[in-house]
Amino acid sequence: MRPARVLAGAVLALSAIAGVPSSGTAAASPAGHRSPTAVPAPIRLHALPATTGTVQRLAGPDRYATSAAVLGTYPTGVSRLFVATGATYPDALAAAGAAGAQDAVLLVGNPPSQTTINAVAANHPGQIILVGGPAAIPDTTGDLLGRYAANGWSRIAGADRYATAALLATATWTSAPTVYLASGESFADALTAAALAAARNSPVLLTAPDAVPAPTQAALAQLHPSSVVIVGGTAAISDTVASEISQAIAPVTRIAGADRYATNALAVGSFGGSVANLVVASGATFPDAISGAALAGHLQTALLLVGSSLTNAQQSLVATLHPAAVTVVGGAAAISDAVVDAVAVAAGLSPPVNAADNDYVVNTIAGQVVRWNPCQPVGWQLNIGSLPSSVASVISTEVQVLAADSGLTLRYDGTTTFVPTTTNIDTEPDDLIVAVIPRSATDLFDGATGTVVGEGGWTAGYNANGHIVIAHGFAVITQDALATGLLPISTQGGVTLGTAVLHELGHAVGLNHASQPTEIMYPVLSPQTPATYSPSDRAGLAAVGAPAGCL
Repeated sequence: MRPARVLAGAVLALSAIAGVPSSGTAAASPAGHRSPTAVPAPIRLHALPATTGTVQRLAGPDRYATSAAVLGTYPTGVSRLFVATGATYPDALAAAGAAGAQDAVLLVGNPPSQTTINAVAANHPGQIILVGGPAAIPDTTGDLLGRYAANGWSRIAGADRYATAALLATATWTSAPTVYLASGESFADALTAAALAAARNSPVLLTAPDAVPAPTQAALAQLHPSSVVIVGGTAAISDTVASEISQAIAPVTRIAGADRYATNALAVGSFGGSVANLVVASGATFPDAISGAALAGHLQTALLLVGSSLTNAQQSLVATLHPAAVTVVGGAAAISDAVVDAVAVAAGLSPPVNAADNDYVVNTIAGQVVRWNPCQPVGWQLNIGSLPSSVASVISTEVQVLAADSGLTLRYDGTTTFVPTTTNIDTEPDDLIVAVIPRSATDLFDGATGTVVGEGGWTAGYNANGHIVIAHGFAVITQDALATGLLPISTQGGVTLGTAVLHELGHAVGLNHASQPTEIMYPVLSPQTPATYSPSDRAGLAAVGAPAGCL
């Protein structure tokens, strides 16, 4: 939450649309009654139709437990289980390419944790292959885990990372139509290379930035590919390396974007119009992404690398792929719930539920909770144009629900033709406007996608007692969502006009977005949305309603 700032004796108060403060600020005078603030850019409510797809997160308390969780999704008895250290990336990355669709990769510590041991015992693989030398993964690890494999354990290790990757490739393939080449010194683009190689059942080899190491040269000659794909820009793998390979081995193509995420997006885009299950992992660190790369290979699908937020380009890419399911590899510290939710929205899927994380969020200015004065009635007017009376009936019902759960007195003052925009909220003819209007009638929905169905929020300032008080509120639903059938005219749960109205009314009285899809104040309507405010929603309404006291 961005704090209010003091400037020239005045508090710069943040107003919000959809209850989320923006970077916009405006002065609020302590002397004036309900001195208003400005309205910033909108935050939107999305609605998703019913879907049979799923979003799941595979995660443990550390990289090794997460890797074990990924192994738990494989069928029992994988032919080969490649076991590599989770302390560094090169050996595990090469193993991910070698694992492909049939085999698996497991990251281990030294010594392996009980979680790791349990995962291996549960899978009962055909053989365990330690990847890397004894300094990286000791024989004792092989002895400990090998007892759970039908054919014990063996080791593949070269003199260095380049030699180990070469041995893995030539032990798995006698020849390969395509070989992927990744940096042996930086994991950023190499993660994408490993995932792409695994999904394409092709080997991945490692190279230095400016020269092809001898083991890599020998492996390329033995595999005799008809094409070599370099993944990463010239800073990772130089044009000198590309030229050397194209002259001695095969034609070279390069997959490279402006950064690791752009490079990854190009690779993901090569999967075409749709994928069955999109794997998502953090591109900021390597461990979970390597587990994700191996899983993507097993599922023969794409691995999307994400950062602290989902970019517009990534949102469009996910929407184009339209996956039937999404598997997130890594915990919330690696990939936030907000990013997972954004992926789910782009894919048209319902995010996962974490019942232990139900909450409510209020807005504050200068340490004060932003809310109406519950000891004064809040007048509201309705604008639904020429829509049928059933729309008004649903809205009236939900306003009564809000009044009952918040303790606020909401006084109906009739209809209006007022259309809220980003610049006129403080000129509303009443305290609160509830409107169902065409998207084209207001700039609130400028640039919004077709899944955006509502906006809600407030402006606030100081009252005569020096308290922050909401001056005007609004709850706006797009008429287009009713016309297309996205929002049925109903007070039932799920994706309906009723749940959309409850959500936007929550913003209009000061609630912010909540974190779980089983709450009305969650930013995405889905089949999981309840018909009325959840217990945590009601706790939030108590914090901004009559139980909080007069202002």
